[in-house]
Amino acid sequence: MSDLIEALHAARESYVREDYASRVKQVFREHLELLEPDAEIEDTLYFNHSAIPDFKLTWGRGAKGKSSRDVFLRSSYAAVVAGNETAHITNGDPIFLSISADQVVEESGFAMTKADVSRAASHARYSLLTDAEAFKEIAAPAADDNPLSSAVRSNFLRGGRGLVDEPVAERLLLTGNGTGENVTDLIRETFFEDAVVRMERTALLVQWAMSPDTAMDVLARIDGAMSTDELRSVLPWLLGRATAPKGDDFWTALGSLFNFEQLESLASELNGMDLTRLVQANLRTWSAKRAYVGLNVDAEGNPVSPAESATDDDGTEPGGPDEESEVASSGWRFDSGTLGLALGSTMIRVSNSGYKLKARPGSSTPKWSVAVGRLDGFSLRSASISGIERAFRIDARESGNVKRDVETVVSSVEDSYFVSHVEVVLPGPDLGDEDAGAESASVDFAGGIVVAERAVQLGALTRAAANLLANEELDEEL
Repeated sequence: MSDLIEALHAARESYVREDYASRVKQVFREHLELLEPDAEIEDTLYFNHSAIPDFKLTWGRGAKGKSSRDVFLRSSYAAVVAGNETAHITNGDPIFLSISADQVVEESGFAMTKADVSRAASHARYSLLTDAEAFKEIAAPAADDNPLSSAVRSNFLRGGRGLVDEPVAERLLLTGNGTGENVTDLIRETFFEDAVVRMERTALLVQWAMSPDTAMDVLARIDGAMSTDELRSVLPWLLGRATAPKGDDFWTALGSLFNFEQLESLASELNGMDLTRLVQANLRTWSAKRAYVGLNVDAEGNPVSPAESATDDDGTEPGGPDEESEVASSGWRFDSGTLGLALGSTMIRVSNSGYKLKARPGSSTPKWSVAVGRLDGFSLRSASISGIERAFRIDARESGNVKRDVETVVSSVEDSYFVSHVEVVLPGPDLGDEDAGAESASVDFAGGIVVAERAVQLGALTRAAANLLANEELDEEL
């Protein structure tokens, strides 16, 4: 791909009237395709016509498409200003693309200042006035993976408006790099309303991530629901930044913009990344249906020993009780398509998918005398108990907790009792207690899995799996 400015310069230097127009249009078409690979680009076969565009860009399927814009190539800003074109040509949300970037003209009979260019751009609300230098700046390959810079590029032709010359283009591409400029104001000045909606939330998140000390009122302006594509663009970048905010407020606000199902859909993009801060901040508001307890294995598939999991990254032992607890209860990551929490040699995986998490084949079940202690703190709706000579199931009819009933039966008839399944009560999403919005969850001891009838709080589901199946005591903070 040739440099836009150099290619235009070469076309002028070797000017041949018969092919100049086709050469210039071919150069611009190549760069339009680079910036908008998903757009249909129609060459009208006109060049620099006063009323007919040079190109028509269409986004969406079919000839009509979902949206379109007309592109008018002009030799200079002066041609646009002299013809008052931004006032006269308004259909098709036109883009006026000047080959020359000069905005000051002092000639006999005609003079133009930068103010004249700005005034021309302001005449039409849905017109974009730009030039080859700015276009080159926007279309250039990204120097980094900043999601806001990517959003500027992807929305420039479809949603740009007003005057975007080279200085404005540079400001737009730098908005996500900690320049201190009010990002949202610049976006509102430069893009259509629908593009602003797509970009503003990304802008605020990037601004906060680049400047963790930004005032808390930024968080209050982050709302709505993120699309999965938007999340895919922003989340890996946020998680990978060393300067990403460490406070729960940020991660809670971020987590409120999407749900756990969306997070699961990004499993491959987030594979291996540390999600601990994000997940822990949203344990009450996110929900899932399944939690599976299995072995914690390393990249080679070898079981991780408790000693290995309790060491710091440099191989040293944790410095004290608090640090040891932090190490043992951290490490939310995606692996093999599911989100998991490592607890020593145990891995607890959570998901909504019965395809991803299934009960394992097995017959080992704990004795009731062992399991009963783990049930402290849980409301027991039913229990399936089996002994050498007899088996029974006790269900709650009026009582909310049948634990005492099971104890009465077990103590009255001597036998060696094992428990295969219990049904416990877990809180539904967005609820802080089990009395309102509570849901039933079945605990399969032999299968190593907890399955809720309807989605329950992610934190409560994880604690149930850890406490009941792995005999790992987890507190509210995990």
